[in-house]
Amino acid sequence: MATILQSPGVNVSVIDQSFYTPAGTGTIPLIFVATAEHKQNASGTGIAQGTTAAKAGSIYIIASQRDLVDTFGTPYFDIDPGKNAINGSEISEYGLQAAYSVLGISSRAYVVRADIDLNQLKGTSTIPKGRPTAGTFWLDTSDKTQFGINVWNAASQSFINKSVLVIDSSNIGKYNNGAPIPSFGVVGDFAMYLPDGPTDTTLNQIQLFYKSANSGWVAVRNTFDGNKAVIISENFNYPGFNANTATGSVWVCKTPINIGASWDLKYFNGDTDQWTPVNAPLYDSRQAAIAGIDKTGGGLNISAMTSIVISDYDRVGNVDFTVLTREYKGPTTVSITSSTTYNASPISFYIRETSNTGTWNAIQTINVPSSQSIPLGQLIANVINTNSNLTRVSANYVNGVLSFTHALGGEIEFADGAANPLNFLGMNALNANAGNIDNLYIAPSTDVLNAQQTTLQASNWSPLSYYSKSTSPNSYPSNGRLWFDTRIQDVDILWNDGTTWIGYRNAIPTSNPTGPIISATAPATQTDTTPLVTGDIWIDSSDPEMYGQKIYLYNATTKNWVLQDPTDQVSPNGWVFADARWSDYGQDDMEYVTPITDLLFSNYLDFDAPNPRLYPRGTRLWNTRRSGNTVKQYVVNHVNINSTNPYDNDQTQFDYAPDRWVTVSGKNSKGVAYFGRHAQRSLVVESRKKPIQSNPSVRDTDTLNYNLIATPGYTEVIPAMVS
Repeated sequence: MATILQSPGVNVSVIDQSFYTPAGTGTIPLIFVATAEHKQNASGTGIAQGTTAAKAGSIYIIASQRDLVDTFGTPYFDIDPGKNAINGSEISEYGLQAAYSVLGISSRAYVVRADIDLNQLKGTSTIPKGRPTAGTFWLDTSDKTQFGINVWNAASQSFINKSVLVIDSSNIGKYNNGAPIPSFGVVGDFAMYLPDGPTDTTLNQIQLFYKSANSGWVAVRNTFDGNKAVIISENFNYPGFNANTATGSVWVCKTPINIGASWDLKYFNGDTDQWTPVNAPLYDSRQAAIAGIDKTGGGLNISAMTSIVISDYDRVGNVDFTVLTREYKGPTTVSITSSTTYNASPISFYIRETSNTGTWNAIQTINVPSSQSIPLGQLIANVINTNSNLTRVSANYVNGVLSFTHALGGEIEFADGAANPLNFLGMNALNANAGNIDNLYIAPSTDVLNAQQTTLQASNWSPLSYYSKSTSPNSYPSNGRLWFDTRIQDVDILWNDGTTWIGYRNAIPTSNPTGPIISATAPATQTDTTPLVTGDIWIDSSDPEMYGQKIYLYNATTKNWVLQDPTDQVSPNGWVFADARWSDYGQDDMEYVTPITDLLFSNYLDFDAPNPRLYPRGTRLWNTRRSGNTVKQYVVNHVNINSTNPYDNDQTQFDYAPDRWVTVSGKNSKGVAYFGRHAQRSLVVESRKKPIQSNPSVRDTDTLNYNLIATPGYTEVIPAMVS
């Protein structure tokens, strides 16, 4: 554009030298974009509302660049660890940048964000996890937790501190029939199975085991494995072991001094989003813990969530541990509902209480009068409240509910006597063990009030529900969570034996010991330097764009690597790409990763593996569920636990882990799985197609006044836009 300005003796020309072409009159685009979820707005004052999951697929009318970045945040462009731009990255927000550029020359655009979170497509080799649930307890079984196990050497007259092999949810298959399996550990090892997870709320005594040369795994208790001794004491009560004490005898040091026990218990604080250390000292009993923590208050001053570990619960010289927490701060109460009368005579039971110092007072015999008209609960309350020897315990009977209360929050023990009135009320070992009565537990076996009856204990110390593992117990991923698994070296290949899919080294026992060789150059030997054999697999990783398409099998006769045709799914030399299994065990959670070296010898298959009878013998299966360089989605209850697994001898799936990672990055038109960038791209393409194909509003040009539709950078979406 040029304008001539007239002035006496002056001639001035103004020339517009802009080199871009302005938007045509009336050009209003409808742009489909993909972004990360929950981005900050450009002002930094909160979440960009257009990036919330609830707003995915919504049509926004954007009037300016400022309006765009406040609604969808600033466009993100992927960079490598060196802060260099990754050109063409599938998680860069090119569509949003295109919309921003358009709004530099236009004042109106329609923008729709696809229902995908590009943050979830950022590559990681670490399995995604959810945020821990507030209030979660975690016993860290890494080297931070010490169990205080010390083994006596009679020759040197000294102790050697021993570590303990931990069996938890990550390797639960190593524990069966109440003990570690025979193949676990070596002679001289100690091991414990630690209960795991909030569903395990029973009074669980954690038993220490020793692997004996003669008997395999045996429980560690006094006189174990050929008369070896056991002592459990504080560091200042040093055992009097001597040259006559059997080598291998065990001292459990209860105090965290030098070689003593130190249980690294933590609690997740939802307010601070931090794991907070919890002191968990060892005691002989609940009442001993009261005496140690609240020396004169009898338990009344012990805060809720205070935690302890009871060693040798039954006090019989057995090395077991029980983790307890303080359920309440205040009086201890146990209640039973019963409004019936009890026509028996005589009726009696036994009771005792702890004092304000946490020690037991004398056992009291409670003789209950018989009545055909007054409920048994009322009769018991009357007798308890008139017993002058019970100074801390009272009873109450209201509306058919009998309650016993220890005013100081101490302990109460009960045992039945004549006519078993407590059992008649439902206060028995069966209900205590099942947790059917709050605050009522089976007392240690050495707490005897009546030699013919089981002693019950009312307590504010309850079994702690906690996780035991060496890594923090984050919650499981949310349903639908995506994961771009970058473990390019992890490839699980199975072989069709004509009946089923089997582990690759079960088919070719001398093949490479670590599985397929992933290398940019042709291998000259197996990974342990032994000669290559016919059937060894090489996956060429030299060109990331061709990963998974350049697969070679070794021919030992010709000493050549033979290029495979991954598009062949019909011949004995064919390849199939599909989900087959996550681990070698259906019960394993998705956070546990079975090494590829173990899977080489495993024939286990998940229920949704491809039917092996549809393919000829010799076909190889690339298990995309366990292999890396793909995009997976976390699917809650993917496994029907009420069904059976046809590939696991029709075994019931009731105790299977119900969730699975399911590969969602798909395959190309020739049946070859997408890997790497192509796996990411396939998800982005599908997410952009959906709002076009499923939302009729985007086609309503009577309501939406646009005349250009675009999905910048994704030509694969054009058919959906023009259909």
